[in-house]
Amino acid sequence: MENQLVVGIMSGAEKGHHKSAILIIEEAVHILRSSPIALLFSYYLGSIPFVLGLLYFWADMSRSAKAHEYGAVAALGLAVLFVWMKYWHTVFALRVRSRLAGEPELTWSVSRILSIIATQTLIQSTRLIIMPIAALVVVPFGYCYAFYQNATAHVDAEIQNVNQPRPGPGVRQNDGPDRTTC
Repeated sequence: MENQLVVGIMSGAEKGHHKSAILIIEEAVHILRSSPIALLFSYYLGSIPFVLGLLYFWADMSRSAKAHEYGAVAALGLAVLFVWMKYWHTVFALRVRSRLAGEPELTWSVSRILSIIATQTLIQSTRLIIMPIAALVVVPFGYCYAFYQNATAHVDAEIQNVNQPRPGPGVRQNDGPDRTTC
């Protein structure tokens, strides 16, 4: 019924291109409910240690008389747990995407893992500064939140080698010496 209400309000040109928010949420819940437990395990493998570490850090730093002695090391440990969480969120998003596309799961190499960790560390580290500023300004908060969520979910499946950039459109990649010389 919600789908009919939204479609009834939209103009004729927009009806075929948009899904209602309720329909998108229903599809997401269906995907998660029909997925194997190993898929959700990859999400919780990252989230649970971070949440427990955050709660312990908060309790320890607020109640310990000697918190100033080891506060920096504890904060570094919490930062490592945050990177761990974002890495596993990315793994979860890649597995969901491959499941939706009907593709086989990606093979994991050390270079892919390090690339994901480096990318997530670089992008997500700015979140602590940008999100409070966006919340104060109010208008860009939704855009900033969406950016950081998409940065987790949209990791390129192929790892790019920095020394060998991809050719642009219409450019033929040279795989070796040209054998047609006179």
